[in-house]
Amino acid sequence: MTEQRLSDTLDNEQVKHAKDNQLPNWLKYLKDTPIVDYTKLAKLIIDRGNLFYNENNPNGAYYNGVFWKRYPNSRGLPIKLQALVTKELVKYNISSTIRRKNAVSEIQSLLAVRFADLYDPFEVTEKTKWLVPFKNGTVNMKDLSFKPNDPNDMLMSGITNYDYPEDDKETPIFNDYTQYIFGDASHAVLEAIGYSMYRSYDMLGQPIYYIVSSGGNDKSWFANKLLIPLLGGTDNIATLSLSQIASKNRGNKFALAPLQDKLINVYMDNTTEEFIDISTLKSITGDDIQDAENKGQISFQLRSYATQWLASNDFPNVPIGNSTVRRFHFLPWSVTKVIDADEVLAMERRFPLDQLQKEFPYIAKHAIKAFHDAVQRGTLTKTKSMEHLTNEFIRTNDLFGSFLEEHTTFTSDPYAMITLKNFYSSYVKYMGDIDEEPQLEKVIKKRLQKEGYELKRARRAMGISDRSDEDSLGRYKDVIQGLTWAEND
Repeated sequence: MTEQRLSDTLDNEQVKHAKDNQLPNWLKYLKDTPIVDYTKLAKLIIDRGNLFYNENNPNGAYYNGVFWKRYPNSRGLPIKLQALVTKELVKYNISSTIRRKNAVSEIQSLLAVRFADLYDPFEVTEKTKWLVPFKNGTVNMKDLSFKPNDPNDMLMSGITNYDYPEDDKETPIFNDYTQYIFGDASHAVLEAIGYSMYRSYDMLGQPIYYIVSSGGNDKSWFANKLLIPLLGGTDNIATLSLSQIASKNRGNKFALAPLQDKLINVYMDNTTEEFIDISTLKSITGDDIQDAENKGQISFQLRSYATQWLASNDFPNVPIGNSTVRRFHFLPWSVTKVIDADEVLAMERRFPLDQLQKEFPYIAKHAIKAFHDAVQRGTLTKTKSMEHLTNEFIRTNDLFGSFLEEHTTFTSDPYAMITLKNFYSSYVKYMGDIDEEPQLEKVIKKRLQKEGYELKRARRAMGISDRSDEDSLGRYKDVIQGLTWAEND
């Protein structure tokens, strides 16, 4: 019955009582003037359990039904709150700028009070590191149990583009593709996908998955059509190069910020000329805390759990050590030449994308089981081809170390110290004698500095015996302090 018809049969007080009974508890009328109780309206919206805000997290976050997402800046939450408030106010035709502003302010105030004692509720815990939320529920990778999604798990990443399947099916397109591309390492790739859903870097050798292969052979297809959508799309993905993480931006807190809340970091076109300082890479794959900051915002502490998926034409130029060898899991790539248009079409027919996408839920289920089994064994799969690549990586990166050990020795005699130019020419000859390609001089210079050698400009008065790099003023560029040739050289 409409309000107009009610007024035909009831007095004014009866009409007012009937109208109030149809109103929410946050809205009353004083005569014909609507009176909004902003505290009650704010509680109505907050009690839905999908908003977070406090002074330590000033940008706020919202729950999308699967996982929480941080707002990228301070404007995001007020815009969201204004939309929620407007939706309630327009139901009763009382929306106005001042009412929206008052309601938004009250919501933020109540959220700040409710979550005042929580510094970082989204920090991964011993319980939540095992959880993977999908559209239809959350899998616990520790025991393979399944439960409804719960905002109280405070998870910051998840899979929203498909459901976790109750049944179990084979994945013939995926199996054929991974066996074709990765050969005997296809199961290792399945484990790696499962590892990528795990929210920690605290076990199983802290792997970095690395592909070494020339360009134009479909690595980008693997990343963009399979790996990224399988792991939930761009919401869960960072795209930092190895140099961004561990070289030019070392110590730059802005460089690491994109890793926050991401399941994986994918970069398929890394350069290998530059010498990589491994310390930052170890930290972000070692469950360590790093300082990070988004530009124009307050800094925060980052404990990255993003599994690294990287690729380049050659092996990365990193120092060899036990932790390096343990971390790098080199994956074979069978396509060794540039793929032409006909070959692309042939692959698309063999591995139809629409059929592959239908397998995503079952690939994810098998990957989680493969990771679970690896945890039970206490080790990840490393096949013969992977071991071969690891040995080649060690040999490639350690040739410089071999030259340094075989042909040089320490000296405190300034008359015996050698220059970089002379050192590099001998190194090039050494590499030519064993039929290997030498690294660039600038790379060798960085390697020497990494080994602890200081390079200085010196004058003739130092009496340096090596005069191959003497300039017109009797100075020598880049004299390697403390280094001379071994006695038999």
